Amino acid sequence: MPERNTENSPQQAQALAAELKRVREAAKLSQAQMAARLGLDYAPEGRKVSTGRATVSAWERGRRAPGERFLKLYIELGGDSSILTQSVSSQARRTAADERPVDGDSDGGISAAGGAPPAAQPGSNGGSSPLDRDPSHSAHEGPSAPSSQGPAPVANRRLLIIAGAVVAVVAITIVIVIVSIKSPSDTVGAKISSHAATGSPSVSSGALRSTWTETTGTPAHTFSDATQLTGAGLPLGPRQSVQISCRTRGYVVEDGDPWWYRIESAPWNGRFYATSDAFYNNGAVTGPVDTGVVVDEQVPICK
Repeated sequence: MPERNTENSPQQAQALAAELKRVREAAKLSQAQMAARLGLDYAPEGRKVSTGRATVSAWERGRRAPGERFLKLYIELGGDSSILTQSVSSQARRTAADERPVDGDSDGGISAAGGAPPAAQPGSNGGSSPLDRDPSHSAHEGPSAPSSQGPAPVANRRLLIIAGAVVAVVAITIVIVIVSIKSPSDTVGAKISSHAATGSPSVSSGALRSTWTETTGTPAHTFSDATQLTGAGLPLGPRQSVQISCRTRGYVVEDGDPWWYRIESAPWNGRFYATSDAFYNNGAVTGPVDTGVVVDEQVPICK
């Protein structure tokens, strides 16, 4: 994942990261509590997309550096001014835009992935089905009935018998097609294989789409449009495992993570996305959520 240039030497960055962690631990605050203390819970249009914990974690690992106003807050909390003031001086040349979520990074930006709606399932509203056909229609297309004037000729009777047999065959074929449409599970079968916690794909009945099990480490909101964050869906709770079919680039959260998972589990049914930053992404289902892995690269990119 792209990182921002802190304009500090590696030694300065390491010293800054250690001092930030020392200040937080001296204040007896968790990373989530420190994020709340600094006001890092950014909510566009009232929707919370990141806890801010990941941002504090990135600072303490030296992957990113806080902006000037955050460094001054750390000094007020008892930070070493000789270390933090030097970083304040380095940060003074950065623009205010570096302290808010951005729409792209220096590696080319974020493509507008959007939340394209899933393709319509077979047998939905489009096209005709055998259920719409009138079995009696074929009978009307057969030879006309013999005239009531006198007995029908032998040839006409034979044609009627042949036409009747054809209609019967067509009717039987229609019935078979209807039964097969109504019972797709008889041909596809139930779930072919279950998904293990290590991230191996599984295939479910009907859709025949491979999915990956991912577990959240923190609560996460879901949206039908991962780029504009519109169409809010049912949120995910912490330690909740769901089936993921693919990942796409969308809104960049505060930690700089642009990846969003498409959730196939009910009730999201492949129509909603959640930021991968809220998941463990490494097969874990419990324990510390600060794994440093922001996306499971085994999950394919949505097409």
